[in-house]
Parts: sequence; C-alpha cells; structure tokens
Amino acid sequence: MTRKDPWLLIIDRIVYSYIVTVLAPLLETNLSEAQYSHKLNSSKSKYIFGKRPIKQWLSFRSDVKKFIDADPEYKYIVSTDIAGYFEYIHIMDFKKQINGLLSRKTRKATKTIELLNQFLKCFSPSHHSSVPQGYDASSYLASAFLNFFDKDLEAQRIKHFRYVDDIRIVCKTLGEAKKNIVDTIHSLRKVNLNLSTIKTEIWRTDGKEFKQFYKKFPKVLDDADAAVNKKSKKAIDDVLQKLNSGAKKLLKERKKEFDERLFRAYIWRIVKCHWFKNINEVNLDYIGKFCIKLLIEMPGRTDSFLRFLVLHKDRKYVQDGLEKILSNSVYPWQKMRLWHLLILVDRLKNNSLLPLARAFVRDPSKSENSKNFALIFLGKHGDYNDRCYISTLFRPSTNFFNKRCILVAIQEYTDRNVTYNQVLTTSTELALKSLVEYLRSLSTPEYLYFDKRIGEDEVFIS
Repeated sequence: MTRKDPWLLIIDRIVYSYIVTVLAPLLETNLSEAQYSHKLNSSKSKYIFGKRPIKQWLSFRSDVKKFIDADPEYKYIVSTDIAGYFEYIHIMDFKKQINGLLSRKTRKATKTIELLNQFLKCFSPSHHSSVPQGYDASSYLASAFLNFFDKDLEAQRIKHFRYVDDIRIVCKTLGEAKKNIVDTIHSLRKVNLNLSTIKTEIWRTDGKEFKQFYKKFPKVLDDADAAVNKKSKKAIDDVLQKLNSGAKKLLKERKKEFDERLFRAYIWRIVKCHWFKNINEVNLDYIGKFCIKLLIEMPGRTDSFLRFLVLHKDRKYVQDGLEKILSNSVYPWQKMRLWHLLILVDRLKNNSLLPLARAFVRDPSKSENSKNFALIFLGKHGDYNDRCYISTLFRPSTNFFNKRCILVAIQEYTDRNVTYNQVLTTSTELALKSLVEYLRSLSTPEYLYFDKRIGEDEVFIS
C-alpha cells in the first residue's frame, strides 16, 4: 500500500492487537533507550501502551533540546526520517528482526510471529513489503523493527534520538554530522531502506531552523485542546474563532515567512473542534482554498491538508481543486490520497470526476494502489454500468487488496451477490469471506472505516 493504511475491519484490528499483546512484552526489554514511540504501559490498565503518542513525541522533542542545552559542545543536529518507511518495510526482514528481538522464543511467540508474517502479506499489495500505517500495533512493531539501527549507531558512539522513523542525531562538528548521515544510510541499507533526501537537514543549534523547530506555539492551541477535552460549547465556539483568525493571519503573512508547522497545528485544532456537530459555524473558505494551493506546493504534506479539506468535501471548490490536481499530479501516493477523500463525498458537485475515474481505473499506466481507491470512488458514486464493470475485475484479479476493494466497491450493485456468493463458496481467503459477511450485515453501505467522524459527537451547552 503506498502511503495509505489498508481498510482493516474490526476483526482484522482485533487480530493485529492480539499479535502485539503477545509479542510486545517479549520485545520491550531489548529495545534501545533511543526509541521514544509507543512504550508499553507499566501500570495495570486496559490500554497496552502508556503515554499517548503526542506526549511521547513531546518527550522526544524536549529531550533533544535538554541534551543540547546541557552540553554546548554539540553545535549541530541531523534531522531526518526514512523515505516511505511503512511502505518499504520488507516483510521477511521485518520477521527476521522482530524474531531476533524476542527475549524468550516460546512456542506461542514463534507461532505469533508466523501469524504476523501471514497477516502482513495479506495486506501488502506486493505480498513482500509494506506495513499498514495508522495503527498503534504498526507503530509499535515498526519502531521495534529499527532497534538494529539504534544498536548500530550506539556501537559507533553516535548519540541519537528516534520516534518511529523520525531521527535526530546530535554532533559536535559539521564534518561529524555529514559522516553520521553516511553511517545512517549504510545501516538502513541492510534492510533496503533509505533516508528521505527532502527531509534530511543539518541544523546549527544556534540557527534559524533549530530555533523555529523549538519555537513555543501560541497559547490558543493549548486552549483548543482543553476546550475539546471538556466538550464545552462556549469554549469551543470561542477558540474556533481565534484558530480561524490565527491560521488566516499566517497565510496572509506567507510571502514574508511561512511557518508551515504552526499552520498545520492550527488546522488540526480546527478539525478537532468539528468533531462536534452543535458548534457555531465559522467561514473557513479562505483556509480551505489555500489548502488546495498547498497540495500543489507541498505535496509531502498532503495528509495534513486533506484532513482539513474533509470539512468541505461536499463543496464545489474542493472537488474542482482535487480534480485538477488528479489530472496533473505526478505522485501516485498523492492521487491515492485524493481519491480517498473523494470517496467520503456525499454530494458530487464536479461533473468531471466520474469520467476521470472511469478513465483512471482503465489506464494501465496508473499505479494499482491509486486505482484501487478510484474503484471504490466509482463504486460509490457511479451507476449500474460502472459497478458491473468493477465486478468483472474480481475473477481475474490475483491481488488480495485489489479484491477487497472490488468487494467494497460493488456494495450497491444490484447483482453483487453473484460475486459475494462466489467468494463464500469457492475462495480459500478467510479474510475475503469475513469481508463479504460484514458487508452483507450493514444496513447502509460503508466504504471506509474511521475511528472519529466529523460531526458525530455533541458538546455540552454550558
């Protein structure tokens, strides 16, 4: 799957959680202290992990700063992450590294490792690489997988801090920083991974980039988090106006210096406020239209901008903007993200999207992963002929994830039971049979699974 978490059903998620519940206690004791993400919960709790990911990230961030402040000899920081990390994890390498980390190789652990291996292959379009992204189980295991990397750097006395694949290396000289980048590349190539060239930077600890990274965010962001946690209508309505003003001010000052991190922090809080349906309406068009522009200028931040644009998914300006980007983008992963958002649309306002999807799914030059999401879009928004065409793709398909997407796409096809019965009577894929049974049990079609839907909760009137 290219930069997109697969459509995991509840049963899939239960299996995945079980795997981590068995393996994590056997992995934890061997993990490096350089790793900050998804630590096991030490207290007796129903949650397997302790601190929330954001708190772990903040600890990662602050500990780097504390280390620099404590030793002024360290004048440089290498800031980097791994290119397409979850997508390019090789499943056999993954199995080997996780197996090597076990503190005790019990029969149960060995069987669970094999279950993990088969589980990941099921959800890999290529059957040999990719780990589902967006799940705590994946984050924990993907972080543990890089323990060999931590040990390599520690053996060379390279001081580093790591949050999943987000890496900071502290260095005394510029030459040392450059050498450490080379050493990092050599270590990662053992498992066919590479650093992201776009995101690899060397910062001076007294330089602009370092100071901007550690710049304190405005208090309104903390106020927004507090208001959302309290579910107070008055507090949310008040803070939402301030968030809107703050984000718009950043965009208007963009030509001078654009703080992209701060902008993303603002729009994420605006989204969180919209988890609640009975809040006052705020005009967010100015921000939304800029997010469309930023999708072109900053494709690497596509996820953040689309997360905001979900708020206006049924607006014509959003659909028009996404249609133009789909027609011109050179990034397969970005196209997949765009189709993903368009699947969520309830009312199509752009008449070109359906013809575009019909051509897209038939184009052999398009990536299979982005075509899978275009198929679901076409199944949801298309007509009988579109769904009939999609159903004909099932029998010749040899790709597990493609088959899942086809089954989801034909939910509203009047002859869907021909394909569904074929799966139940002839398929050896247990996961496909479970999917068919799940889809048949739905009272209304469901095309994508979400933990949190916009406008599903209510605030307290106080």
